[in-house]
Parts: sequence; structure tokens; C-alpha cells
Amino acid sequence: MATEILGGALSKIGQYLVEATVHQVCFLFRFKSNIESLMNEDKNLRLALDRVQLQVNRAKRNAEDIEKDVQKWLDEVSDIITAVQKVEGEIQAERTCLSGLCPNLAWRYRLSRKAEKMTSKLLNLVNRGKFDRVGHIPPGIELFPSNDFVQFESTKSTFDQIIEAMKDNKINMVGIYGMGGVGKTTMAKEVAKKVLELGIFKEVVFAAVSQNPNVRNIQGQIADSLGLKLDEESDAGRARRLMKRLTDEKQILIILDDVWARLDLNMIGVPLGDGCGILVTTRRKQVCHSMGCESPIPLNALVEKEGLVFFKRNACIGDELPTLNDLAKEVARECKGLPLAIVTIGSALKGKAIDEWNVVLKKMKNSKFVNVEDVDADIYALLKLSYDYLKGDETKLCFLLCSLYPEDYEIPLGDLVIYGKGLGLFEDANTIEEARSQLRVTINHLKASCLLLDGGNEELVKMHDIVRDVALWIASKEKKFFSKAGLGLKQWPKDKGLEQYAGISLMANELEVLPVSLPCPKLEILLLDCSSWAEVEVSDQFFVEMKALKVVHLRRGVMSVKSLQFLTNLRSLCLHYCRLKDISSIGTLSRLEILSLRGCFFDELAKELGELGELRQLDLRGCRLLRRIPANVIRSLYQLEELYIGKYSFRTWDVEGTGAETSNASLYELNSLSHLTMLSLSIQDKRFPKDFTFPKLIRYHISVLPSDSRGFDSSYFSETGSHGHIEIRGSQLTSFNAFKEVWHTLQTLEVSDCNALTCLFTVSLARSLVLLEILSVENCSSMKHIVVADNDMPVREGSHIVLPKLTKLVLSELPNFMGFYEGSYYSTWPSLQELMVYECRNTSPSFTVFEPPGKDSKFLKVNNIARMRHGLKNLKLLEIAGCLTQVVFQLEGFEFDGGEGDHFLSFPSLETLRFSALPELECIWKGPSHFINLQNLSILSVENCPKLRRIFSTTLARHLSKLKVLRISSCSALDQIIVQDDEEEEQHQQAACFSNLLEITIVGCDNLKSLFHVNVAGDLQQLKKLHIAWCEKLEQIIFQDDDEEEQHQQAACFSNLLEISISRCKNLKSLFHVNVARDLQQLKRLAIAWCEKLEQIFVGDNAVEECKEIVLPGVQQLNLQDLPKLVHLCPVGCYLIFPSLTHLMVTICPRIAARFSVDQNGSVHVKSEARQLGDETNFAMEIDCSSTDQIRQLTSR
Repeated sequence: MATEILGGALSKIGQYLVEATVHQVCFLFRFKSNIESLMNEDKNLRLALDRVQLQVNRAKRNAEDIEKDVQKWLDEVSDIITAVQKVEGEIQAERTCLSGLCPNLAWRYRLSRKAEKMTSKLLNLVNRGKFDRVGHIPPGIELFPSNDFVQFESTKSTFDQIIEAMKDNKINMVGIYGMGGVGKTTMAKEVAKKVLELGIFKEVVFAAVSQNPNVRNIQGQIADSLGLKLDEESDAGRARRLMKRLTDEKQILIILDDVWARLDLNMIGVPLGDGCGILVTTRRKQVCHSMGCESPIPLNALVEKEGLVFFKRNACIGDELPTLNDLAKEVARECKGLPLAIVTIGSALKGKAIDEWNVVLKKMKNSKFVNVEDVDADIYALLKLSYDYLKGDETKLCFLLCSLYPEDYEIPLGDLVIYGKGLGLFEDANTIEEARSQLRVTINHLKASCLLLDGGNEELVKMHDIVRDVALWIASKEKKFFSKAGLGLKQWPKDKGLEQYAGISLMANELEVLPVSLPCPKLEILLLDCSSWAEVEVSDQFFVEMKALKVVHLRRGVMSVKSLQFLTNLRSLCLHYCRLKDISSIGTLSRLEILSLRGCFFDELAKELGELGELRQLDLRGCRLLRRIPANVIRSLYQLEELYIGKYSFRTWDVEGTGAETSNASLYELNSLSHLTMLSLSIQDKRFPKDFTFPKLIRYHISVLPSDSRGFDSSYFSETGSHGHIEIRGSQLTSFNAFKEVWHTLQTLEVSDCNALTCLFTVSLARSLVLLEILSVENCSSMKHIVVADNDMPVREGSHIVLPKLTKLVLSELPNFMGFYEGSYYSTWPSLQELMVYECRNTSPSFTVFEPPGKDSKFLKVNNIARMRHGLKNLKLLEIAGCLTQVVFQLEGFEFDGGEGDHFLSFPSLETLRFSALPELECIWKGPSHFINLQNLSILSVENCPKLRRIFSTTLARHLSKLKVLRISSCSALDQIIVQDDEEEEQHQQAACFSNLLEITIVGCDNLKSLFHVNVAGDLQQLKKLHIAWCEKLEQIIFQDDDEEEQHQQAACFSNLLEISISRCKNLKSLFHVNVARDLQQLKRLAIAWCEKLEQIFVGDNAVEECKEIVLPGVQQLNLQDLPKLVHLCPVGCYLIFPSLTHLMVTICPRIAARFSVDQNGSVHVKSEARQLGDETNFAMEIDCSSTDQIRQLTSR
């Protein structure tokens, strides 16, 4: 039996040995196929890399932050591609050495095995490189401009209290409470600025809660600020997603503004604590208590003296008029120290005569309102006084119209034009454009009176919640308007007396049922929103008893236009996202001037629409089912001024324009509309008529798209000035003759995927682009030049082209691009702010962006750069990627006699420089540094430039006094960041290098051995973040010459540094000298990981007496991970003391010789001790230093 078992075992072992041997031998036989597979997968990975890199570049151009998994993938790809290149090098070297004879079998076996493993990694990376998205909108916060916040002694103490509470790690929620109009929101937003500036929080998000909180809306506001997309249908699902994001991302402050009652944070998805801080503003102290605020802080009104100063500032009066000053004191006193009242009344009295001041003062003293909870009754009287003081009924009506919107709503000016036009607000305006102009004047007057606020852009305005309350009070008192907007109502309100109102607003609600009929004979404007979920039927009798209606705005109903036939006074009709069963009765609305059917569901526009002889504006945007507009309907609207169809509504224009009964509308009909000034439409490329020309227009957004294009309609029109936007995508057009009448008003031109185009403009056409602001040309395979010579015009030497308004130029994925101009032209772009060049690889290796005289520039195509050196004075962003340029700024060869302080190449406004994916780049700037001026450069990013060896000369570094962010990644040949140049020697100490640098990130620079000379490091007094990773040869961060005294030279560095992160630097042996450690008084986080040779963090002479105690008062996090050779944190016999440490992690540091302890004040002490031979342990701990139990564990170690 034993023999059988032994025999079986030996047989099995023999089988394994044979299999193993065969497997190993197979590596030799598969050498060629393994290498071929490796090279094939390398090509596939490079293709995937190109695709992802283009997506990343686009995301960066859209100011998006790159997803962490995408960046990790890019880093891994960079590593593996470098490894494959080494394999290729080995193969080539072996072939050269042996000339193909007597192959080295051991070498073949090793390389074949390695190639097989690498091929597997490549396949994995190719499969992982399919990302749904590569970036996200970075988080941000809408802050008031700094001049909105005026700090007085009374508010300063409150502000300081809030900031101190924010610094306290034991306080998770802070509450600000005070009466309405006292300035809580302004204070909260100023706190947001300060905590970001101090580094207390890394991100701040803001959500307006308001009197009737909507959980979904609050979640959306927080998600938008975080750049997070919430796809979940349920509130609970959205809350879980938010909770995870806010828990994963530490140091986020959430501001919940205008809270009226206890808010369930779990229901919203906001964690309490765990690195997430909360600031609540409310009118009620009890809300602070119910929310669990550890630190409720009151915000009181200004004292009388402060109120007077603030009032005089807003009324723009000095001390030179005693009588006016006496009146100002009395008026300011009546404002009761409330900033909102002071600003409103002060602005109203600005520039007014003394008699008017006296009238206002008398009214202020005599006017009193009934008591209103949480609001000083006087402020109602004061705001009513401001309303009474408005000149003209039109301005007052416009103000009251704004109150019909929900609280904290951003009110579109376009809506106000529609409502005002329908109500006869602009009777003197002959056109809609004139009505817009009159509205802008009115809005500016209301803003100047501080009754309206700026919105998110120039097309939006907002109303302070208290001002809105007063407006609603006025409207209700005068029986003009009734509003329950934004309350989330599902049922029709039961309020009595609706028949008395001239306006009813139920917008931003979820009404599930409408009355069969509504008897409101005086009603002139009706605004209501139906449910998003239920299909709400609008009865044919609903409007029968509302014959005075002039404006109707209905969202999400199911109806027939037949129900509107009784409304003979109707002038503005907006049916948005409605299901329209029948629109043939539209012709009965003979007085209709504005018709908007945005987002409605119907497939054919009724021919009766052509009977609307008074129609001035027609909006069909977002009508995705619309397939037919009968021929000649558009032509019949002879008064039409504005036609909005958009990009993703009707696009099946008739090619021939036959006018047959069954045919569609033709573009030729547009030329019959003599009043047309504004146009938004899209047309399929195959349906574009060859001989058609668009009429002259003031504003337009015209898109020529492929028939299969899909997306969201983002057509946008500025309400100020002209706006011409042409987008051509996936078209086979070879000429732009159709647009010849609108070139002179063109502001934005986007051309992409147009492979038939070899150029865009002739010289004569380019000279007519006097308003062009944005030019983007992407993915056009045949594009060679942007501007070419006219056929009948000879090219003249030194011809000059000016694009006076051009602010942004993007050239991307143009494989045959040779230059901006064909021929010897030079250009001036006096307004250019952003210049971006991506993937223009056909340019020769000598391609440079800027070259000296006599060079043939492949980019700007200029003969004499001296003529254009002042033409880029407004350039703010220069980005170049995916090109074969060797030098960007070629400064050699210049003969320049400029005076002192002048520069040959001057970019006084340039703030951001980005270079990426430039495989041939050897120098960014080559030649004398004093020839270039980059006085305002604040961000420099260099990425994936494998041949780049140096970044700066010391002279240039000393001139970059405004540089704040330096990012360098995947530059494998880089061996010096700053190189000493000859011209620097005599002026070595005259100016500091990078005196305002805040952030340094160095990743994937394998050849870099050190970062900065000690003299440069001493200049980095403003540096806040230092991040270094994947720098294989890095030996030291600060280096110095052999004859320099180490202890003396490495003092006084990094006095404002907040965060140090070092990882995967396998040759780094230490971080800093102990003298540097003493200067790290602001440091909050120190993290070092995966540094194989790191032996000591802070080095120095163990015998130096003054090294005994090193206090790092600000450090809150200390992470040491996977440091196999780390022995000491500081020299033996020295102590490191961390008074503020909250988190300590030490893992996989087997040789560490340190004793950890905690003193009676809670400060953590770390003492370095002499290490005994053979003393290795699996030392690991992660301690929450705010936990008493865990502190005991730390002490026991």
C-alpha cells in the first residue's frame, strides 16, 4: 500500500516537473509570437491612449476636473509604455550585438516570459480604457463680490466667532441667526471665502433652503456645487449618493442658507461630522437648537454710527454738506441698522434734492406696518417706501411681476419681456428688440434701487426674500397679484376671492388636477405648472370665464388649443412641455404676438398658424416630434421678428422649396420675412440648398449637423448686443457662401468633423470678421490653413490681418494642418485670451509657436514677429497639446535694442500656460530669458513631454513673481526644474524665485534627482502644497553645492507649507534637514508612502543640542505607509511634538525605532531611539487622536 502511494506521488511529481519544463521551454519557442503580440497590444493601447487623451484634453478645455480612475489609468499606461520601450531597446541592442547569430537562449527565455506578462497587462489596460466620462465640472460656490461685504466692528466680532468655531474640530455645525435683512447670507458667503483661503476646508457648497424646503431641489444644489450627477429617481437614492460623496471627500463645508425649521440632514444626504462641516443661517435661534448647532451665533443690526457710515456710502454723500448730513443721520437712524434697509433707502436717495430727502424722512417716521414674525416691521415700511418712490407704473409693474416667481428663483429677463409685452408694458416699443431695451433700463433702475439683485449671468435677476415678501404684500393689498409659486402644491388652492385678481402665479408646483372652469373675469396673466408625473387634462371650458387674459404660461398640461379660442385679447401664449392634441384653432387668436411651444409634443404645425398676422416671436425649440411645417406657413408670418427652432427640433427643411401642398417649409421662406432679426435653427447637411443665402440678422444660432446627431438644445442668445453663432459639424460643405450676409456680425464659429474643408476663409473674408470672438476648428482631416489668399488677389509680402475681437482660438485634431495662414501674412489679435493647439501633428519637428525674424513659422506664418509682438497683450491662456514642436518660445537669433523694461515677446496678461502630449518638445523657451515677459503667469502645467529636460533658467524663474501653481507630470527625461544660466551669476541674490508659488505637483519624472537648489527653496515662503509621486531617481528635494554648510543653508524654508505628500520615490532617503522642520509651523498634513529607501524623515547631526525638541503645532494628519527602511522620524535623541494631531497612521514600517506618547495636554510626542540590530517588527497602527481609548493604545506602544 505504501509502495503504491509512493509510486503515485512520484508519478504526479514527475508529471508536474515535465509540465513545468515544457511550459518553460515554450517561452523559447513562443519568443517571436510573444514579442509580436506585445507590439500589437502596445499599438492598441497607444490608440486607446490617444482616444482617452483627446477626451481628457476636451474635458480640461471645458474647465473640468479629471476623474481619479482616469488619471490612475493614464499613469499606469505611461508606466507600461515606458516598459515596452525598454523591451524594444533590449531587442534592438541584442540584434545589433549578435547580428542575428547565436541567439542568447537565457535572454530569449527571460524576455519572452516578460513579454507574455506585459501583454496581459496591456490587454487589461485596453479593456479598462473605455470610460463613460473622463471629467466632471469642478465644485465651486457662487460668492458675492467682495464689495458686497462691508466689515464693521460689530460684524467683525461675529465673523471672527464663526471662523474660530470653524477651526474647532469638535464643532460640526455652526448656526448664524438674526432678523431678516441683517446680512446673514452675505456673511455666510464671506465665511466661505475665508475658510477656503485659510485651508480649513477644501471645498464649500451652498444650498438655499427657503421657507418651503424641497428636498430634491436642495440635493440638486449640493450636487451641482460638487460637480456630481444624481441619476437616481428616489430622494432616498439621491441621498445615499450624496452621503457617500460627502463622506469620501473630507474637509467640505456645506452652507444651508435661510432655514426656517428643523431639516432632516439624513433625508437630504448630508453627514454630520466625519470631515463635513455645516453652516446654517436662519431667522430663528430655536432652529439652531433644533438642528443641533453646537455654536449658535447671533448676527445683530449695525450700531447707529456704523449704520450712518454705511448709509452715506450707499447714498454717495460726503461731509461737505452739513444740512444733508443732518438729514442722513435721521434717515439712517430710521433704517434701524438693517443693511438691507440702508442699502435700499440709500440707493433710492442717491443724487436727490434736499426736498425729496425731507419727504422720504417724513414718510419713514409716519409709516408703520403690522407686526411680521422674524422681520422688523419697520423694514416692510421702508421697502414699501422704496416701491412708492419708483418712477412710472411700468417700473412698478415689472417689480411686482418678479414677485410671481418662487423664492430664491433666478428670473429670466426673456420671460419678463414676454409677460411685459403681453400686458402692454412696452407700448412705445415698436419691436421686441425695443421692448428688450426698455426692460433693461427698467431692470437697471430696480437694481440701482436695490430692489433686484444680479443673477448668475446677465440674463438673470434675483429678488431678496424679504423684498419679495414686501412685493407680494403690496400686490395682495392692491388686489393685483396672487402667488403661491414654488410651494410644491398638488391640489388647486382653496383661497377665496381669486376672481378679484389681475394675476395668478402657481408656477413651480406639481398640480395634479385643474378646475373644469375658473371664473376670473379680471385675470390678465396666468402662470401655472402641472405635475411632472401625471398627465393633467386641461378642460376645454377651463379658460371660458377668463376673457381678459393677455398672458398665459402653462407647463406640462394635456390640452387642445381649441380651449383657448375664447381668449380674443391674448397676446403672449407660452405652452411648454405640453401634449397638444389639436392646434388647428390657433388661427383664432388674431391678436397673438408671442407664441412659444417649447418642448411640446406634436408632429405637425397647423397651417392655420399662418393666419397670425400680428405674430412677432415664434419659439419651437425642443419639439423633438415635429417633422412637418407646411410650406408657406413661415412665409405668411410677415410681421415675424424672431424665430427659434433650435438644434434638435424641426430639421427636415425642403431642399427644393417647391411649395407643394405636402411639402415641408423651405429655408427660402426666411428671405420673405423683412422684419426678421433673430434666428435659431438647425438643418441637416444633406438638405442644405447649394445657392441659398441667409438674410441679414442681428442675432442667430445656425447649426448645420449630420442627420443622425442627437443631444440637448443649448441654443443661447445674449439679451445684450449682437450675438452671431454658427456651428458646422459633420458637413460636406466646401464653401460658406450661404453665410455671406451675416459674417460681419459673426461672434462664434465652431467647425468640426468637416473632412472636405481645406480652409475656412479667404483673406478678404477674414478681414470682415470684426466681431469674431471664438473660433474653434476640430477634427477636420483635410484642413491645411484657416486663411488662404483670394483667387483673384496676389499675395503681398507682409500683408496684415486684424481680428480685433478674437478672444479664444482652438485648433484641435487637424492632422494635415500646416499653418494659420497660407502665404506671408502677419496678424494682430489684440483681444486674444485663450490660445489652444491640440493634435496638429503634420507640422515639422522645427515647428514653434513664436519664432525670430527670418524663420518660417508653421503656426502664425509671419515673416517678422516684431510686428505682432504686441498683438497678444490680452492673451490669458495658452495651451498646446499633441503637436511635434521642439521649442515653444524660440528666443535665439533676436536682435533687439528695446529699452530697459521692454521685452521682445510680451504677454502681460498671460495667466495660464499648459503643454501636454508633445513628444518632440526639448525646450519651452530657448535663448536669452530677458527677451520674454510673463509678468502675470500664475499657472504652468507641463504633461507628457518625454524629451523635455529643463523647465526654467534661474533668470526666468526670478521674473515669474506671480506664479502660483506649478504642475509637471510624465516628463521622463526631465533632470532639472531650474538650471543656472550664465546671465544670472552677477545678479544671483537680487530677486526671489517663485516668491508667490502656492502649489507644486511633480509626478512621473523618472530622471529627476532633486527639485530645488537650497537658495531657491529659501524663496518658497508662500508655498502651501507639495506633492511628489512616481519619481524613481529622486534622491533629495533640496540640494546644495558640496562646499555649502548644510545646517546653515537649509534653514528658513516653507514657512507657510500646509500639506506634504510624497509617494513612490524609491531612491529618496530623507525629506528635509531638521532646520527646515522647525520652520513648518503651518503644516497640517504629512503623508509619505512607498518610498523603498527612505531611512529618516528629518535628518541632522544627532549631537546638536538645539535639535532636542521640534514642535509642529499645526499637523493634524501624519501618515507613514510602506517604508521598509524607515528607522527614524528625526535624529536620535530628538522629539517631534504634535499638539494638534487628530489622525496617526503607521503601516509596514518594520525597522522604525520611535517611541510614541501623549502628554497631559493631548500633544503627541515621537522620540527617535537608537535601533538594535535585528530589531524588526510588523509595526502598524492607525489612531484617531481625538479618541480617549485609542490614545491609551498609543501610549501603551
